[in-house]
Amino acid sequence: DVTKLSKRFSLNSFETSVCLWNTIGNIEEDIKAIEEMYKVTWKRCFITTLKKGNLKERINYYESQGLKYKLDEKNEIIRSEAWGIARSYTKEELANIFRLVGFEVMEIVDLGKIGFGIELIKN
Repeated sequence: DVTKLSKRFSLNSFETSVCLWNTIGNIEEDIKAIEEMYKVTWKRCFITTLKKGNLKERINYYESQGLKYKLDEKNEIIRSEAWGIARSYTKEELANIFRLVGFEVMEIVDLGKIGFGIELIKN
């Protein structure tokens, strides 16, 4: 459980933490998960996640898989029984969350049409 990393690992256990694809966006307590990554990481963190602005494509994927879902169109959040929450973010939302937790944002880059790649340094 990524929201309980510091219960399993000592503080500053890892030089680098990596959180790929939309793991953060698929966790109900996304900020708590980032806080936990901060606690167990002593140097840097790399994250990839979905960006806002591609809701139509995401819905098309859910429908192509035959998944029933609930949609929060304003916040671009999809919820399904099969996959739980699927949240997306703007660069500004991500930067605010990471700074709130204590990370310094080194870079947020576009990964094509659907995602962001983020490099963070621990202050």
